Amino acid sequence: LDKVNKQITKECVIGVSGGSTMYYVAGKANETFGYKKNVIITPIRGGLSVVNTEYQANDIAAKMANNSGHDYQLLHAPDNIGKKALEELVKEPVVKNALDVIGRTSIIIHSIGNAFEMAHRRKSSMEVLKVLEDKKAVSESFGSYFDKDGNEIFKTSTIGMSFKDVDGINNVFTIVGGEKKADAVYSYLCTKPANATLIIDEAICKKIIKKLV
Repeated sequence: LDKVNKQITKECVIGVSGGSTMYYVAGKANETFGYKKNVIITPIRGGLSVVNTEYQANDIAAKMANNSGHDYQLLHAPDNIGKKALEELVKEPVVKNALDVIGRTSIIIHSIGNAFEMAHRRKSSMEVLKVLEDKKAVSESFGSYFDKDGNEIFKTSTIGMSFKDVDGINNVFTIVGGEKKADAVYSYLCTKPANATLIIDEAICKKIIKKLV
């Protein structure tokens, strides 16, 4: 979090994703994170609405904010919902207010998921799983699924930031741990993410290097 801390301005909105890695990161936040600065921490997308809620973006935002003494907001919107339901949901004042805050995000902290692990956590339909299998999905980030070469092959419908929206953010910190995520990280890197700082462990680094030599 030291690298993130250096980029926090006096008035700052920090957007976070969910996941086990982000749960660990949130636990490392303390009162030195954004010290004496007006920080709001927000989830950047709707939740998965499944078990292990402590790993969802809402809970990560709340945990990180409580640990560091900052304000946070929640985004009460399920991920992967139908288009009509999505259109109605964004009309709700509480959701509109949340999206206004998300729109002011200048720093993002997120992780990367293995494609099929994320699809199952979203309780994706058999049709979606078939598309991901046929097109050989490898990674997932911001609701988009990518193949090994970083081509976007499927995108979930949800409220909040999409993968393309992230290109407009000045500081994106991508934090990933565990050798099993190496292929997903390589896939993500092939998307050529803008303004991204990648923070990975040695196991992932070694596996990616092997791909390159």
